[in-house]
Amino acid sequence: MTVVLSICAFINFLVIILGVPHVLWKEKPKGSIGLIWWVIAALPVVVFSGVSLIAALGLAASPWRAAHIALFLAVLFIPWMFFNRRTLARS
Repeated sequence: MTVVLSICAFINFLVIILGVPHVLWKEKPKGSIGLIWWVIAALPVVVFSGVSLIAALGLAASPWRAAHIALFLAVLFIPWMFFNRRTLARS
């Protein structure tokens, strides 16, 4: 279970670190100010995804079953949220 949750946590890390900056880049930053804005907006996302990966790996290694259940729910929710953002935006 620890290995599966660790792999899923890494997939969530990739979804966050690649998905959010990609969505921000679709706004097509103009010039150097736009690029600076994009870096400033994407940097907290990178930090958040790194911290969440470390926390998820800690929960996956935990012997506590409730931590595994909470992590499993988060592993399901994060990709669902990112991949359904278009349908949620239309509502």
